[in-house]
This record gives sequence, C-alpha cells and structure tokens, in this order.
Amino acid sequence: MVASDDGTLQVWDVEAKDQHRLTVEPLKIYSNAVAFQPEPDGVTASHLLVSASDYGMVQLWELEHEQPIGRRLTSPKADDHYPVEFLDIPSFVTTSPDGKLLAFADSDSVHLWDVATRQQVGAPLPTGPCEQLAFSPPDGKMLAAAHSGTVQLWDVASQQQVGKPLSTGWLVDRLAFSPDGKLLATATEEGSIQLWDVASAEHVGKLPIGDGTETTLMTLLFSSDSNMLAALTDKAVYLWNVKSRQKLSALNSQLGNHLEVLAFSADSKLLALAGQEGKIQLLDLGSQRTVAELKAKQKDITSLIFSSQSNLLASGGNDGTVQLWDVASRNPLGDPLKGHPESVTGLAFSPNGKKLVSISGGGTVWQWDTDPDSWERKLCAIANRNFFPDEWNKYMKDTPYHLTCPDLPPSEGVTPAK
Repeated sequence: MVASDDGTLQVWDVEAKDQHRLTVEPLKIYSNAVAFQPEPDGVTASHLLVSASDYGMVQLWELEHEQPIGRRLTSPKADDHYPVEFLDIPSFVTTSPDGKLLAFADSDSVHLWDVATRQQVGAPLPTGPCEQLAFSPPDGKMLAAAHSGTVQLWDVASQQQVGKPLSTGWLVDRLAFSPDGKLLATATEEGSIQLWDVASAEHVGKLPIGDGTETTLMTLLFSSDSNMLAALTDKAVYLWNVKSRQKLSALNSQLGNHLEVLAFSADSKLLALAGQEGKIQLLDLGSQRTVAELKAKQKDITSLIFSSQSNLLASGGNDGTVQLWDVASRNPLGDPLKGHPESVTGLAFSPNGKKLVSISGGGTVWQWDTDPDSWERKLCAIANRNFFPDEWNKYMKDTPYHLTCPDLPPSEGVTPAK
C-alpha cells in the first residue's frame, strides 16, 4: 500500500502482486499517513484503513471492495496544515485502544468520530491547538490533549474536561499513559518527566532526564505491566521503576550514543535497544543485564517492536527492510523482508502476532504474514510435495525426517520417522 502526493492510495496484494488504487481526493490532496484500524472487538482488521492528509481530512477505507466508508472526516478549517505521523509516534490523529473512536485535531479543537457509524460524536472539544494527543488504555475513557504547557484531561463519554489542566510549565514533547490507565507521563522540553495520577489529576512525581544539559527526547514508553518507564534521548536511555521512582542506572547500553529506538516485550521481561551499525541489545529487566546482542544485516535500525506473545521481534532499517527475529533462539527468521523504498519508520504487530504492518518515510505501507502455520501452508501449496532426501540432509540433517506437508505423500526414497 502506497500513499502518494498525487492524491491516491495504491494497495498491493503481496502474494498475487496485484495493484489496486484508491482515490483519496480528486483535487490531489496529499495523503501523508495511513494506519490499519482495529475493530471494536479488538481484532485487527486488515481490510479497514485510515488515511489522513495535511489538509485536516481523515478518510476510512474498506479495502475488500476498495471503497471509502462514509464521507470524509474533515476539519472545518480548510486551511489547517497539521502533520500526521504513524503507529507508535505521537500524532494529531489517534484511535482509542478499543477501536471504537477516532480523534483528530485542527487549529483549535479536537474532533471525536464513532468508527462504526462514521459520525462525529458531539461538538468539538475546545482544546486549543494540540501539541500531543492520546487516549487512555485500556478502553479509551479519557483523552489527554497537550496545549501550551498544559495537559487537559477529557472524559470521552460526557465530553467534559476533568479537573483543572495539568500544568507542566513547558512545551510537552511526549505523552504516554501507563497500560493500566492509572498514570500519565509527560516529557517536556525543559528536560524532565512529570508523572500524574489520572484519577485525581494530581502530580505524583518528577523524573529528571540526563545530566542537566540540553537533551532531545525521542521516545517515552511504559512497560506492558506498567511497572517501568523508559525514556530514550539523543544521548542515552533512562529506565525507572515507576512505583519507587528509582532510576535503574545499571541498564547502561553497550551501544553508546548510537541508540535510536527501543521496545519492551509484551511480557515485560526484555527491553530491546537498537540504532546505528545494525546492533540490537536485549536487556533482561529482572537481572538488569544484557542477555544478547543481535547483529542485523540492516546498517541502521530505525524501528523495533515485539509481538504480543513476546516470541517475535521485528526490526526496521534505514535501507527499507524489515527483519524478523526468534526471541528464544536469538536468531533471524530468514532474510530481511524487502519492499520499502525508504527508511522504515513504524512497525505494528496484530494482537495475535500473525500479521505485521510496516511504514516507510515515503508513506509506503506493507502488511506481512508472520504466522509460521500460514508459511507452511503456502510453501506446501507452492511446492506441492515434501522434502527430497538431499534437501532434508542439507537443511534439516539434525532432525529426523517428518512430513512437513502432512497432506502430501513423502518424497520418493524417504521413509518418515514414526
């Protein structure tokens, strides 16, 4: 799938190599963001797409029939120009964790849309121009909107602001809710992270970043169990125990100042760090020790993500490739996946870990099949046979022969193990 500046989305069937084109706007509206939208029941739908443009327009697409769903969700300000980013990068377009609501901001307000009915929900929230926007997990009951050194908390159901704005005193660079929805972390350009209790809207802690010198924060991320908070800057990675507010200084990266991305495993046991030179460092959060260093063929790693089962790790590179890793064995799964013409800027696994979506800086989106059972079925359908003896001895010599395609007979000259 490709979003381009001629006002079209090109959708490709990866297996059949068939191309489909969706016209976003006859007047050549630039589409600079696309995202697969989760269904309200929590299942990622590969057929439902969200596209957004610099002109304040958001469109839902149904890919199976190549048709837009309903009218465009359009900002009333025709001249608004707000950049939209993708996946785990903070943006002015975001969806609730349960997939039921879509929120996007224009120059002075936030608009809420019901995904099922494609209708705007209530009047726009008078937030002012937003620097950051985020729904609270796990059900999106709260919406945080950062504006001019403050963060407003909105009750989504009543569309009323909750309490007084949280005053950070500085421009907010990043927002992050803890996965349990109890805490909100705000990172400011002043060089610190503020922690807020969502229920009471009270300030509950301050975590300094760095050594007091000017620092650029690139990522702010809670672990899946909400017990740890990581901040990646242009100089180092900082990790805190959220409950004690203690900085875990023992987690010093061996990659020096070449770090660019990080990711927690879904089981909160590992932290992956990566950047230049194609190196991925895996840190055990229990022992606070490095347990592995993976060397990718990618020269510069620009994105990382674990699957929801924590058994797979995906790395995106500045060469436009995506590499899958088996976490248990620390080995790459095949060669890097190729398709993007530019650096991979975002990755997202489906909740069941069987699909991976990647996006590049140029707006190209690919959906990858990451289900081993699906790979096996497809390979058997293509080969229409089992392994020959020489193939088995070459690739599987340490494993007794068995039918990798159980619905097909064994190859001639091979007796399968019982």
